[in-house]
Amino acid sequence: MLNVVDRIDAMVAFWDQNQICVFANEAYYSWFGKTRTEILGTTIKELLGPLYEQDLQYITAAYEGKKQVFERVISTPGGVRQSLVTYIPYVFGGQICGIFVHTADVTPLKELEQELQIEQYRLSSIISGTNVGTWEWNVHTGETIFNEHWAEIVGYRLEELQPVSSETWLQLAHPDDLNARRERLEKHFRHQTDIYEFEGRMKHKDGHWVWVLDKGKVFTWTLDGKPLMMFGSHQDITKRKEREQAIVSLTHQLEAQAVTDSLTGLLNRRGWKNCIAREEARTRRYGNKGCVIILDLDGLKKINDTLGHEAGDELILRATRCLRTALRDVDQIARIGGDEFAILSTECTEKNVQTILKRVEEQFESENVSASWGMAAFDRSTRIEAAQRVADKKMYEMKKRNRKNV
Repeated sequence: MLNVVDRIDAMVAFWDQNQICVFANEAYYSWFGKTRTEILGTTIKELLGPLYEQDLQYITAAYEGKKQVFERVISTPGGVRQSLVTYIPYVFGGQICGIFVHTADVTPLKELEQELQIEQYRLSSIISGTNVGTWEWNVHTGETIFNEHWAEIVGYRLEELQPVSSETWLQLAHPDDLNARRERLEKHFRHQTDIYEFEGRMKHKDGHWVWVLDKGKVFTWTLDGKPLMMFGSHQDITKRKEREQAIVSLTHQLEAQAVTDSLTGLLNRRGWKNCIAREEARTRRYGNKGCVIILDLDGLKKINDTLGHEAGDELILRATRCLRTALRDVDQIARIGGDEFAILSTECTEKNVQTILKRVEEQFESENVSASWGMAAFDRSTRIEAAQRVADKKMYEMKKRNRKNV
């Protein structure tokens, strides 16, 4: 039996009613750096030395018949060690005859525990420093655990959201985001993505929407390959989204300015080219028909030279108002030169355009605006640019006639 006890790693000893060691295994000797002869017959006080007073309360209690379990730091020949000590009273015939001592070296366990505490503190500091909300989700049961900052992102204290579950997220999420989020999750569950990642909106306690970057990963799976435990984080990206939206809005404004005439707000020459390119594609595909009108104001140069450019600009603006009043909403108007306008009338015939031109003429007369124009039709067999050249030629012919009649 002694050989068996000598082979185990735990330290085992027996001390009689006089606190004298009558048995100890090999591990016990090695722990204290002594031989069997040096330990047997020794009292607990002699063996422990200064530690005796520290352990006296446990020793006394054990000899009173009470089992004791405690941790102890002790200096050994191998260095400072941490141990888990158990004192078990030995009762025989109603009398306490001694105590069994079982000591386990828990130094490696304590070192690991300390490392884990340091790592936990490090991760906690990182999470706190980066303002990240964390979540843990049992996919099977719906049970979730959120940290405090997860709730703070949407304006709550965590206790206000209790009890929490996967439904908590669903209740706060924007309804328009639910399907897309579900698709991202399903892809991750099918091992199509290493990480689940989704940018979505959550409703703040104050009523506005907060943009959140939701990231996570399944770490444990059921035996049949289904997701079990998933861990992830929430990061408030509202400011980033606002910056992105501002950039998009600015880009749209710049793009609009690039194709817009600054004086009239109509399309400029570049915008006109884009417009006819789009309509050309539709005409080729669907066989649309339409007309191009080129219109040139009469006498603009004379007004600029005699009355000044402000008066000339006023004439251009009056002409613009007339065109907008007379033309249909579907007609596209562009100012492609100083005194030259281009009009694209779609889904109409030359006869329809004559009616439109009649309205333009009436508007011009009411605003004391004089102009020359030309018109040409286009269809699948005639390119719009070709129709524009024809209309431009007709406009110059009319302008020559008008000059002769003056």
